[in-house]
Amino acid sequence: MLLFSVLLLLSLVTGTQLGPRTPLPEAGVAILGRARGAHRPQPPHPPSPVSECGDRSIFEGRTRYSRITGGMEAEVGEFPWQVSIQARSEPFCGGSILNKWWILTAAHCLYSEELFPEELSVVLGTNDLTSSSMEIKEVASIILHKDFKRANMDNDIALLLLASPIKLDDLKVPICLPTQPGPATWRECWVAGWGQTNAGM
Repeated sequence: MLLFSVLLLLSLVTGTQLGPRTPLPEAGVAILGRARGAHRPQPPHPPSPVSECGDRSIFEGRTRYSRITGGMEAEVGEFPWQVSIQARSEPFCGGSILNKWWILTAAHCLYSEELFPEELSVVLGTNDLTSSSMEIKEVASIILHKDFKRANMDNDIALLLLASPIKLDDLKVPICLPTQPGPATWRECWVAGWGQTNAGM
């Protein structure tokens, strides 16, 4: 499977600018709900310095305006916050690095009562899941948003606490979080995920 990306243009008419990029703090995460997993020590507090969120220092650039259907293969380092979440070594969902301990993903990916942290792994630092150089991290705990509703996908957000911290580098960088609520400040964004680059596959 290859990581693909597309540019999604948002038809918003607003003069508001994006706020400064803000990485998530190492501890004190507010999204709490049903959790599964063995009790593990909390990530260290206070937070240690991490590389700036959203930094794609080794990526040279990309032509814009590709289609959502099919997408195109991402360059190495183009989306260094993108991870593959795997169950029993099979990829089934994507996620984003928040910091060296936490992965952000969708709650619907982890909703099954039969899915336990020890069956999950997170693959990071690559855009090719067949690469021998990919890094694999074990999961200590699954945290679903307490108000997640499977029927309509409200609050479709979850966190994975890793069993050991990520060593952040040019291929493993935290994603930025908005400092202002709502998408009204965004003009355009990139969408990245795991899948086929050919339409209809």
